[in-house]
Amino acid sequence: MEIQDIQNLIQNNYDINIKNIEVFRGSMNGNCTYTVYDKHKKYFLKAVNNLASFEMETALNSVDIQLYLLNSVVPSIPIIFTKDGLPCVRIEKPNKKYMYIMYDFIDGKGPEELEDMEEAGKALGKIHYVMKNYNGRLIERGKYYFIDRYVDLMRKYQYPKAELFGEYGNELWEKIKNLPRGYCHCDLYDGNMHKTENGAIYLVDFDTSCYGFPVYDIALFCNRTDYFNFDCTGYEKTKVRLEKFLKGYQQCNKISAEEISSVYIMLGVYHFQLCAQGIESDGYHSDTEDNGYMSNTLIFWERQYDWLLRWKNQCLKMNSW
Repeated sequence: MEIQDIQNLIQNNYDINIKNIEVFRGSMNGNCTYTVYDKHKKYFLKAVNNLASFEMETALNSVDIQLYLLNSVVPSIPIIFTKDGLPCVRIEKPNKKYMYIMYDFIDGKGPEELEDMEEAGKALGKIHYVMKNYNGRLIERGKYYFIDRYVDLMRKYQYPKAELFGEYGNELWEKIKNLPRGYCHCDLYDGNMHKTENGAIYLVDFDTSCYGFPVYDIALFCNRTDYFNFDCTGYEKTKVRLEKFLKGYQQCNKISAEEISSVYIMLGVYHFQLCAQGIESDGYHSDTEDNGYMSNTLIFWERQYDWLLRWKNQCLKMNSW
């Protein structure tokens, strides 16, 4: 939507006297976020566009989770309700669905590399603990989401090493399939944890929330490996970050020794899940240029297989496989 359309939507649905609107961040799938200014304060508007029916359900689930957290003891960024008392604005057109959510704008940045890890651990530990009593629906994600959809995409495009990836993925799944299940944010990289100027830490962007492996969140946030190029120092950097993070997490929620030891396995799972997500979002590329993420899918897959083999070997040496 154009800025003027966004302004009209806000004026029609919110008690906000708009002074200015700026694009905060756009994305390749058409979603966009905006900074909205009125005379006295500013807000954050998230626009989720072109949703299929199942995507709308997921988006609405994320709003419900945020409302639940707001009513709990967990620090959560306040949602601004519409004039009609609704937590979001929904617009439905033939074959297209849209959702808009307004928040208070919280100034801040991502947590510092190591000094904030204990507090970040507390923040996630509180959410995992509180979500144990959540009675809303969580989409359950299992082997297909984390492993098999990536392999299926390789088979679809007739990648010669698809079955080798399949064997690797099956090995990963055997190691994690019996780990404790529960609420999982499922996209907890640094950018989705926000530290305010007064030191409070918030989780944001609950769109991928699911019933899955809570330890997957810990693995993603503590990950300090290079996703594209194998770096042998990534293991130790991740370990240091993990140790500090767990000091805070275990003050707020229990975690088993088996889950802790699975963090490094989960980083292999992460490669499967994120690669599948990238292809679904950006498509399969068969051109010969190698000038960026997924610009040449076959070359990318070759590099990923090399990364995964080297990661496994390093984990074996460290007795964490």
